[in-house]
Amino acid sequence: MELAGFQDANLQETDFSKSDLTQASFQGADATKANFSGVNLSEATLSKGNFAGANFSDADISQADLSDANLEGADLKGVKADGVTWTGANLKNAALDFVLGEAAMKGGAIME
Repeated sequence: MELAGFQDANLQETDFSKSDLTQASFQGADATKANFSGVNLSEATLSKGNFAGANFSDADISQADLSDANLEGADLKGVKADGVTWTGANLKNAALDFVLGEAAMKGGAIME
């Protein structure tokens, strides 16, 4: 499903596990509690999407755009996150096992 388009779609609780979604667009989508475990989301656009409670464990989100995305309570353990744009992303109560770089923090990621 490389280059797939899911803009503004209702994807609540959808199971995408272990899919290749390279360069896919989820801009504005509602993927609350969706399963993205083990998914390749490199260079994907997830900006302004709702991913509250979603499972991204062991996913590759390298170079993805997560600006203004809601990731509250999401599981981001084990993700590969090199070069991700986090500007304005809500990471409140998200499970992380990596450290966001200084550039991401300057971009305004919300980490309460």
